[in-house]
Amino acid sequence: MKSAALDEALMTRITRFFADAIEKLPPADKAKALSASDDILSVIETVARPRTRTSPEYQTKLAGALQKRKMLDADGGVIGPSEAASLLGITRQAVSQRRTANKLLGVPVAGGFVYPVWQFSSGEVLEDLARILRELSYCDAWMRVVFFLSRNRALGGRRPLDEIRGGRADDVERAARSYLEQGPV
Repeated sequence: MKSAALDEALMTRITRFFADAIEKLPPADKAKALSASDDILSVIETVARPRTRTSPEYQTKLAGALQKRKMLDADGGVIGPSEAASLLGITRQAVSQRRTANKLLGVPVAGGFVYPVWQFSSGEVLEDLARILRELSYCDAWMRVVFFLSRNRALGGRRPLDEIRGGRADDVERAARSYLEQGPV
């Protein structure tokens, strides 16, 4: 099949799926989907919300997906590898190498990695970020994002990201060493 024919066939299936999903939604859920802050959240509300009424497992999955989306949107959102390379004045391959060497935080998403904007300042990676990432090398990327964006008891209830920006990276490094030993604030 040619690309145009594949596009048309896929669009037909997707349109049929969403038309059916929208038709079955109660008015309150339609309003909630329309009030979502962007298109992908409207899609999630349209397709996923009805299933959460009958499945506690699906409720948990939806809550997790929405929380991940919220974290990706936090403090400036995320950029792709090309944008990160351009921002840093390096190649996409160098971005990937920095990510695998714990010098840059890349978060896996469908189709590759995205890079939280909050880790950059004036065309560079935040000073001291690499040493904090090394302390968190036992954590997956999502756990690292949670670490940087969540209030931390070891930092007096302040977020590690704010402490790094405030020049208190040594305190953040100590907090990273004990990250999984402490509970939330």
